[in-house]
Amino acid sequence: MAYRGVLFDLYGTLVRPFRKREHGEALAECARLLGAPPQELRERFNAGYATRIRGEASTGAEDLVRVARALGARPSSAVIAAAQDVFTNFVAEGLAPIPSALPLLETLRAQGLALGLVSNCAGDVPRIFPGSALAPLLQVTVFSSDVGMVKPEPGIYRAALAAMGCRPEEVLYVGDGSDGELSGAAACGMHPVLVEVDLSNTYDDKRKDVDAWSGERVAALSKITDLLAPQSGLCSSGVD
Repeated sequence: MAYRGVLFDLYGTLVRPFRKREHGEALAECARLLGAPPQELRERFNAGYATRIRGEASTGAEDLVRVARALGARPSSAVIAAAQDVFTNFVAEGLAPIPSALPLLETLRAQGLALGLVSNCAGDVPRIFPGSALAPLLQVTVFSSDVGMVKPEPGIYRAALAAMGCRPEEVLYVGDGSDGELSGAAACGMHPVLVEVDLSNTYDDKRKDVDAWSGERVAALSKITDLLAPQSGLCSSGVD
């Protein structure tokens, strides 16, 4: 069929997978600055991930200070600002598009497709994302911390589809299989495609939606164009 929209995952799809090693290094530097024990800070901070991505807790940069204080640190305002800059820079660097992302998005927009993004992430990402190179090319962005829902819950996909003005069957969903996102997209009626990426530097290198995936897959993001028939017209809302 001719799809009328494409909905993308963020990490591992349009940007590199979330980087476990570099994340640990950033947390270690933040712990040093804040005067908190690094291993304990990292463990407690990572334990709060599930609440941060639902928007039930502060951003990562803010949560670092809460964790450090809980561990007995009493940083000054200047030290807090320095530590938060370290973490914010890590997040910003992680939002750099992979080389094929911008050309692909430009091509799909030129074909008249509605383009959306749905991501499980803490509030740091939606704060920074508007300044990224990806932002101007995506008509719709849905971040879990903004809407209080996470993939693979149906609501987060439906929020994106509604904003795109597309029916599920009109949309190709593209992701690297994190958080059961492909199964969730299929359950919502979209056509999911796995993008194969190197998961060796991630927190979740074993993924059911990768290891047991029997649906469509591509070896690289640039191959998505091979799956799209000639397009005509936008989704029913006329997103622009």
